[in-house]
Amino acid sequence: MRKLCLILMIVLGMSNVQAQKFIGLGDTIVVYIDNRVEIKLSVADYSSFSEDHGTYKLLMDFQNLLPEITGRLDPESPGKVTYNGEDKLVVEKGDVAYQFLLTEEGISDTGFRDIAILGNENNYVVITTTDLSILSDMQLQKCFKDLISILPESKNNSYKAIYECNNGVVRLLEDELSTGSSIDAIELTAGAGAGLIKSTWVADLSAKVGFLFNKKGVLKYNPYISTNLVFDYDSENNFNVNSFLNLGFRWNQNKKNESPDWLGVEVGYLYKQEGDLFGDNTVKLGLNWSLVKGRSVYVSPQLYFTDNFNSIYPAIRIGIGL
Repeated sequence: MRKLCLILMIVLGMSNVQAQKFIGLGDTIVVYIDNRVEIKLSVADYSSFSEDHGTYKLLMDFQNLLPEITGRLDPESPGKVTYNGEDKLVVEKGDVAYQFLLTEEGISDTGFRDIAILGNENNYVVITTTDLSILSDMQLQKCFKDLISILPESKNNSYKAIYECNNGVVRLLEDELSTGSSIDAIELTAGAGAGLIKSTWVADLSAKVGFLFNKKGVLKYNPYISTNLVFDYDSENNFNVNSFLNLGFRWNQNKKNESPDWLGVEVGYLYKQEGDLFGDNTVKLGLNWSLVKGRSVYVSPQLYFTDNFNSIYPAIRIGIGL
C-alpha cells in the first residue's frame, strides 16, 4: 500500500512564500484522485458530510466554474484560485515551488504547483494539483459519493483520514482518531463586573467552577456553578453586599479550533440579602456572550424576579473574566 510519509517543498527564487495555513473545523479528510490531485477537506463533523453538505456543494460548484477559471491561469507558471462559494473569486499567480512525495519506492516529483482555496465560515477545502484545469474532466462527483458511503460511524473524537480515488474506485489508505478525553478541563475562574439594576449602579465580584467539554478537538460546552457578590450603597449611604448562587451553561459558537465565541444562559438565586435593592425570594435570569472572540469580556442582559415574583425588572452587566 502506498503510504504518504512526507511532503518536501523546495522553494525556488527570492519570492515571498507564505505557507498556507489549513483551517481545522473538527475533522480532516484528504483524498488523492488518480494520483494527480490532492483535495483536503475540513468539516465540523464528518458524519454530516453528504451530498447536501455545504462542503460537497462548494466543491461541485467550483468544478462547474473551472472552464471559466482556467482560461485566466498562466499555463507556464503556478496559479492560485480563492473562492468563497458565493460572490468572490480571485485568480492570481501562485508560489514557485516543487513538491516531492517520499514513498517506500523513493522520491517522486508530484508536479503539484496549482492551488485552489475554497471556503467560508462553515466550509473549507484546499486543492493542490499539477494543473487545475484537469479537474473539469475528473469524476469528482462519483468519487465523493462513494467516499460518503464508506465513511465510518461518527465519533466524538477528531477524525483524520486519507483516501484515494483511482479510476472511480475509492479506498481508505489510513485514518486516525484523536485520543483526547471528552472532558477537556475543570475550570476555575474569578471575575469582576459592573452593572445597572433598578437605576442603581452596582459592582460585583464572581467566582466560578465548571467543566469544559470538547467536541472534535474544539472547546464546545461549559456547564458551571458560580457565585457573585453584588455591592451597592442604599439611600442612607449604607454599604450592602448581596450574594447570589448561580447555575449556568455556555456553548462556543465558533466551529474552528481558534478563539472561542461563547454564548450562555444563567439562572441565580439570592441566598444572602442586605439593603433594599432586592426583595424576598429574588431570582435572576441572564444571557451572556463575549464582546470580543477569545477575550474574557462579557455583556449580560438580565431579568430579576423579586418580592416573591410580584416584581420584575431588567438589568445590564458588563464583566471581565466571568
